[in-house]
Amino acid sequence: TPISPWSRDLVLWGGKGKFIHIKISHTVSICATRTLREQPSAISRQPLHPYPRQA
Repeated sequence: TPISPWSRDLVLWGGKGKFIHIKISHTVSICATRTLREQPSAISRQPLHPYPRQA
């Protein structure tokens, strides 16, 4: 699972873990926003779930 390596990174950084976590979350938000703006039709067809159910 991708959670294991991220957890290790946070533990290794220690006190700076929070700073890195916020930075990663901010980057993900930017990517999501760009995707919504660039492909509004694709998003509208897909349900808001991490696993789109399309046959």
